[in-house]
Amino acid sequence: MRQAPICALLLQVMCYNPVMAFFPIFTDLKNKSVLVVGGGKIGEEKALLLLDFGASVSVVSKTFSKKLEEAAKSNKNLTLISRDFCETDINGSPFLAVAATSDESTNQKICALCKEKAILVCNVTDGKSGSFSFPAIAKSGDIICAISSGGKSPIVSRYVKEIVQNALPSYLSAINDRIGKVRERLKEIVPNQKARRKVLKSVFDLLLKSKNGASQTQIEKLIAEQNDFLHS
Repeated sequence: MRQAPICALLLQVMCYNPVMAFFPIFTDLKNKSVLVVGGGKIGEEKALLLLDFGASVSVVSKTFSKKLEEAAKSNKNLTLISRDFCETDINGSPFLAVAATSDESTNQKICALCKEKAILVCNVTDGKSGSFSFPAIAKSGDIICAISSGGKSPIVSRYVKEIVQNALPSYLSAINDRIGKVRERLKEIVPNQKARRKVLKSVFDLLLKSKNGASQTQIEKLIAEQNDFLHS
């Protein structure tokens, strides 16, 4: 019952402008080099979020928040560089960069330099001058929902995020993990892709209906029944 209004609201946000500014994409940041310029609250937020997704983050700033200083002591993937931004900071061509200083002209300069080198860059003070933006993220294990308002209203993005986060069942992440394992196994025993999808859908329906309470024995029995039926 809750899904309909959620979908309607998401559709309204996405369709506000027929030409969307940013294409939604998920990318692997593990061990990727990321530059964050600015060690204040916003720079801290972006740097810690990027660390959570496995990036190797360098933060350039004359001062750093306490959270960043504490994180740098225990996380080898976080490097704090205590000085002003220099053009040479992007000579190593980081995978992406974040302009998060309190000075708009500096942020604009960082964006211009990064664009010259085809480096993805986000300007936290001007959502349209960079080449990517940070979405609001609703997360449950490996299930990630990214919400954007096209840079028009972060408050709308955060509102939709809360709706989506609250709508995600607590057991869905565990179901996702189990389905992933079943999917790999089905590749070995059910060669036909269309048939695999039908079996996987049946397993998913079982897990969803039982709120992840179905036993492995029940799953194996269902797979065997479905497999026999498809080959009969």
